Amino acid sequence: MLNTELSDCGVIILAAGKSERMGRPKFLLEHASGETFLHRMITVYQRAGIHEMVVVVNNHDFENQPEYFSTLPEQVKIIQNPTPEQGRLLSIQLGAGALSGNTPCFIHNIDNPFVEITLLEQLFCSLGEAGYVKPIFAGKGGHPILISDSIMAVLRNETNEFHDFKQLLGAFYGKQLEVEFKEVLLNVNTREEYGLFLKKPFV
Repeated sequence: MLNTELSDCGVIILAAGKSERMGRPKFLLEHASGETFLHRMITVYQRAGIHEMVVVVNNHDFENQPEYFSTLPEQVKIIQNPTPEQGRLLSIQLGAGALSGNTPCFIHNIDNPFVEITLLEQLFCSLGEAGYVKPIFAGKGGHPILISDSIMAVLRNETNEFHDFKQLLGAFYGKQLEVEFKEVLLNVNTREEYGLFLKKPFV
């Protein structure tokens, strides 16, 4: 059954990094479910009832993986970031511009491959009047982060003067939500970390 509240949200999946330490695009890495990291994220967000999804990639990966991107659901928009070295704020701005309006939006890094519907629901229910909410496990911040429509409006305003995403968030009141999912702290950036990830019973 779809969550009608979550259906009002969007998601921006950040996958524009060059994955130099991994040696291959992280969105192509295989999840324990048998799907790629990107397919797995899309599957869970779809099951949560979220229809607007944007994936931001770099030009090189977009040009070299046309067959892969053709396998994604039609409603998933692929946006290219020509200069990912400028930082993730640009990727988030490009993703926000591809969404239809200023609605709450999940920001999810491709190298944080864990997501679960229950977690998304908890974040959404905790947002309230805050600018954003992020999951916390054992005192450490994790992913994904849920931003409000107010932050989305700033991101979609091309004249905003923020230099990075952390600075932007600092201009808003944010909440930290203690969760029971230690996997929100997962970060897969190297082959060694990927090997450890595969040994864990994540599904």
